[in-house]
Amino acid sequence: LGTVIVTLQQTQYDKLSSLRIFAKIDTVMERLATELKLSCSLATPASARAPPSTLLSGLPYGPDGRRKAGASLTLDLRVGSRCRIVNQPKWDCERHGNLCVVVESPDALAREGHVMILFDSPGKKSVTRFVGSWWLDAARAG
Repeated sequence: LGTVIVTLQQTQYDKLSSLRIFAKIDTVMERLATELKLSCSLATPASARAPPSTLLSGLPYGPDGRRKAGASLTLDLRVGSRCRIVNQPKWDCERHGNLCVVVESPDALAREGHVMILFDSPGKKSVTRFVGSWWLDAARAG
C-alpha cells in the first residue's frame, strides 16, 4: 500500500507515490465507482445550496468538543462572535492561541457557507482560517 496522487500536473511528491495518475479526480472517482459497482448519488454543488445558518444549536457535543450522548451545544459563528478552539495541536495553540473571533468572509466563500475566523491573541501571531461548510455539515450530523 502507499500514496496515490491524482492530478493533471506534476508534483514534488510524484516519485514518492505508489501510484501516479495524470487525470481529473472526478473522472478517476467515476471510473473507480463503476469498476467497484458502487452506486453514488451526486452531491448538490455548494453554489446551489442555501448558505447554512451560522448559529448552530442542539449539536451533540460537550464543551470539550467531544461527541457526547445527550449533549446539546450551541455554536455561534455569526460575525463578531468569539470562540475557543478545542483539540487544537499544541504547537498551533502556542503560536496563535486558542481564542478567535468570527470575521466577515469574502462573498464567494460566505455564499458557499464557509466561515472565516481570526486568531488575534495578544503576544501571538495573527492568522485567519476558514471553517469549511463541510465541517459545519458534519457538526450538524454529529
